Order: sequence, then structure tokens, then C-alpha cells
Amino acid sequence: MLISLSFGGGVFGVKLTAKDICEVTGWSRDQLRALLDELPPYREWKSAARVARRFSPTDLLFLSVVAHLEQSAGLRRSAIARISTPLKELLSRVTILTSPEVIFVSLTPPKAVAIQGALPAECGIVIRLAPIARKLHEYFGLHIVGGTEKQVALKLGPTVLSRRSA
Repeated sequence: MLISLSFGGGVFGVKLTAKDICEVTGWSRDQLRALLDELPPYREWKSAARVARRFSPTDLLFLSVVAHLEQSAGLRRSAIARISTPLKELLSRVTILTSPEVIFVSLTPPKAVAIQGALPAECGIVIRLAPIARKLHEYFGLHIVGGTEKQVALKLGPTVLSRRSA
């Protein structure tokens, strides 16, 4: 199965908000804010009062992997903070994933690498990206059907169009 993640330039030029991140990861806004305060480079972000932070689709992919590390692998946020820079760098280069594509994350030394073939001999965590990518595709309205992507039909209702005279 081929899973396309053209997140470098953004999906449809989408800029996401905290609400989008929370919907995908299951975090509350307070949990997201606390996490961002701990993770480089987000902790350096300065946002004006009452101005929503904007996230890229790459940020959504990164934060989805962080959610997986926290919720499924049981990593503490302090451990995730140690690996967040190499993990974000790796995920920012992701364009196409072939299932079962995996990444390997090591806490000592902090690193994140894409795995093609044999797993490293050192201790670490292996993450399959295909389920995370599928979840993101569904969030953006794309579904994988029979090995190909299909855009979900938009649920649009009747609309009244008015005609203006020139």
C-alpha cells in the first residue's frame, strides 16, 4: 500500500490550529499547551495574546507521532523532549511512505532514523507510520480504498444562488 504524505509544502496550503491538533491527537487544549511548552522548537514560539498559533501539516504529523509515543509507548514528556529535535527533523523530510514503513527512536543517544531493512541492535522504540498516516489522511478527507487514495465526497447541502444584474 502506498501512502502519500506531501506535508512539506502543506496539504492544499492548509494551516492548522490547536483545535485540529487536539482532534487528531485526543489532547485537550491545556494538554497541548503544556506539551508545546516542553518541546523544542515549540517552546521558543512567541505568540501574541489572543492570536491562535498556526501549525503546518508537518507539525500535525510530528505531534501525532509524539501522541503515539506518549499514549501507546508510555514515554514521559521529558523523554520525548530529548528526542523531539531529531524526530521533527526526520518527519519534516517525509514525503512518501510505503507500508510497513517504520522509524526507530533512541533515547540514548537521542536520535530518530527511518528504517529500511534490519533494525538497529541498540535499544529504542520502533514506530509504524502507516496507521498514523492513515489517521491523518482520514482527517483531511482522504481515504485509502483498495490500495489507492480516494477523496471522500463532500457533504454539501442545497444552496441558493442569487443572480446579480450588472
